[in-house]
Amino acid sequence: PPPPPPPPPPPADAFADDAGSEHRPPLADVTALAQRLLDLTGEGGLSFVSGRIALTKDSQRRLRGPIAEAIAEHPSVGLKLNCYAGKPGAKWRTAADCVDLCIARGQLVRDLLVEAGVGNTIAPVGLGHVDDKGARCQLVACSADEADRLNALAIASGERKRHTMSVTFVTRHMPLERSFSDSTTVLYRDLLSEELPEEVTVEFCRTPLGIAFSGSTPSVVTSVDPGGLADRLGVQVGWSFKAVDDVTVDTLAFPKLSRILEDSVARLPMF
Repeated sequence: PPPPPPPPPPPADAFADDAGSEHRPPLADVTALAQRLLDLTGEGGLSFVSGRIALTKDSQRRLRGPIAEAIAEHPSVGLKLNCYAGKPGAKWRTAADCVDLCIARGQLVRDLLVEAGVGNTIAPVGLGHVDDKGARCQLVACSADEADRLNALAIASGERKRHTMSVTFVTRHMPLERSFSDSTTVLYRDLLSEELPEEVTVEFCRTPLGIAFSGSTPSVVTSVDPGGLADRLGVQVGWSFKAVDDVTVDTLAFPKLSRILEDSVARLPMF
């Protein structure tokens, strides 16, 4: 009898693991990227501005430049962003707060990498305060499968929630010129139009906010940076602060408003 025909080629997903994930990248690629990241960041990883969701200028420069370029050279490799915090204190008072801070910092690093053109699967991992080595982000090469699983766990546990600052402004004022203690003279414009409601709530997702405001009660927006975040969100000169993160502030003295804003802004990423 004739010999049996050769077996058919394996299907496209034959290299999938039991969970149905895609073929893992060659170990050599993971190892090469791991070594390159170690060369670029050192044992200390990337560093952050103390107490803020912001990289130091040097870390941000390296991340946007040579680090992003190195990662992009290995598009099939995944990336873990292991973020550590210093001891609880100041605005991040508990161990849970420190974990939240790390998660937000990891999300910031991922956003900056995506902005720089990196298309790899990236998983931020918030570890909180676990040692005395200080706040840092260590970039760890891994399989895209592992990064996907970490992202799925983060979504399931609610870690993907991002910090925002909700500000409610009063938009309508009668025409009135008033001088404030900071020598800034503001002309309240008559905004009594059908286009704007009496109040507008704006969600700030990062800093800088792109506005300046008076030291009066209530505090009033005195300038909006063209092209800045507030400008893109539609904030206008003459609007007054009514609430910040559901805390009513329109009757508070300016120092109290300033402290509330500082606490909220400290929880926003900076880029």
